[in-house]
Amino acid sequence: TPQGADARQPHGFAVLAMGKLGSREMRFGSDLDLVFCYREEGTTSRGRSHNEFYTKLAQKIGTLLTSQTQFGRLYVLDHRLRPFGNKGVLVPSLAAYRTYLTPGDSAGVDVWNYQAFTRIRFVCGEAALGQDLIAAIAETWQQRALPAREVAQRVWHMLGRLVEQAASERREPGPVLPLKFAVGGLIGYEFLVQAHFLFAAVQPGARWTPPAQHEIMDRLKADYADISALDERLGFHERDGRHELRPEHCQHLAAISGHWRFKEVQARCATLEREIGAAFRAWSA
Repeated sequence: TPQGADARQPHGFAVLAMGKLGSREMRFGSDLDLVFCYREEGTTSRGRSHNEFYTKLAQKIGTLLTSQTQFGRLYVLDHRLRPFGNKGVLVPSLAAYRTYLTPGDSAGVDVWNYQAFTRIRFVCGEAALGQDLIAAIAETWQQRALPAREVAQRVWHMLGRLVEQAASERREPGPVLPLKFAVGGLIGYEFLVQAHFLFAAVQPGARWTPPAQHEIMDRLKADYADISALDERLGFHERDGRHELRPEHCQHLAAISGHWRFKEVQARCATLEREIGAAFRAWSA
């Protein structure tokens, strides 16, 4: 037990969700994006460092969540959103998070990292520690004091990189509609929401919570929800992780959950692409 801790209390350790779990958008096939944090350095009653103790605890949590059952594996865990990704320690201290995030001291922390943090949510452990970590994220983001124009430009640039990478990996010929990795796909809308979040969160004293929706999000959320539902159903049918719709898929999907016309989906994705592109151009001007 960590020195000074009550064994009955979740002292000094917090589990936080990110990604789809953090934003409460879990669906079929979603990974569990989890990050861990402990409050301070020290030793346990048996002389082990806090880092070693809480790393073992996080590994046990991972073992439970990835257990193999008679119906298959429970979940797939992803810890790559922690500081320094797979090169970093599994469970950083709160001080390590602060060092990682502080402008001038960080190694490559960019707007992209804060985009990922827009979905962070406390799950279990010491609630006060979870709140302290989220407050540190907000504080260091505000210290950067980036103008909205620059934030929009960087988010748009990252979106373009991901779309280009996905397109370069697409090998099969014929008509194909990317439902996820496209400006008019799921990731385009999500980046729009994240940019709007960061615009509001940069204000001094702002809390790290989603702001009121921009009017463009109200206009597009129905299209986003329908394309997200279609992508999930496609995942049931294909299970290849490509998030790409082809005309022949629509016939199979119609038998599962109603009729989907390929051209209709194309038109809705085109609407998303047009509106999202216009918003980012306006914000970047």
